[in-house]
Amino acid sequence: MHQADFISILSMGSERAVADLAVAMLESSPGSFSDMLHLCFLEQYPRETPGVRIFAMEVVFLIGRKEPDLLRELTACLEILDEEKIPSLQARISMLRVKLK
Repeated sequence: MHQADFISILSMGSERAVADLAVAMLESSPGSFSDMLHLCFLEQYPRETPGVRIFAMEVVFLIGRKEPDLLRELTACLEILDEEKIPSLQARISMLRVKLK
């Protein structure tokens, strides 16, 4: 999988089916996890909307439920992203923190 493939999938919408599709793609190509994690960061993907970043975080969380070690990566990611003041991003970070407890 390439980052462009993940962006295309995540741009389809916020429905759970889209997240499940991205999870299935990651499961079939486990080496691509870092690509999905990197989509969470705007400075690496300045053209992407906060929505793509938010959906990427959700996909990382869903994969992490099956591979708990990956949740540490997400937790670290949330700490960095928490410094950004984008309301939709802040809302998703808060929701994910509750789920991670």
